[in-house]
Amino acid sequence: MKSCQYLLVATVLGLTLGCSDAPSTTPDDGTPSIANGVESDAASQDHAATLEDVKKEVGEATEATREFTAQEMQDYADSLNKKLEELDSQLDQLQQEGQELAGDAKQKWEDRLSALKEKRKKLQEDFDQLGDASGDAWHEIKEGIDAAWDDLKNATDEAAKEFE
Repeated sequence: MKSCQYLLVATVLGLTLGCSDAPSTTPDDGTPSIANGVESDAASQDHAATLEDVKKEVGEATEATREFTAQEMQDYADSLNKKLEELDSQLDQLQQEGQELAGDAKQKWEDRLSALKEKRKKLQEDFDQLGDASGDAWHEIKEGIDAAWDDLKNATDEAAKEFE
């Protein structure tokens, strides 16, 4: 994420500095226009205006990056919430189906369902941390959540196959 921000800032700087509307203050030979070792006042003023433009554009780019990251996080959270609701329904159905079992099979099933619910609880704890994460840290948390989701979904699907 930081590399994207650096690239964005470098691009803005390059475009702003390289595409100035100000007339060139360099002679035809490409050397800077300096009188008595001091840049001309016009060149200094053009340079100051360009720096202000850069500061403004960098600020705008930073805000745009922040807004994009926030939207990306929200979209991910919405998607995961939907998946978790579906998974919770599946776990509830598995629990109801397990009520039909008796003896050792019922105990084994309850243990398995308990392990699934523990994984679900851990996933929720990780998911709750997502809202507090900074722009850079949220990608790391997301990777952990994705791995936990895959593990939980696969384990739940395997358990459901036993009742088919």
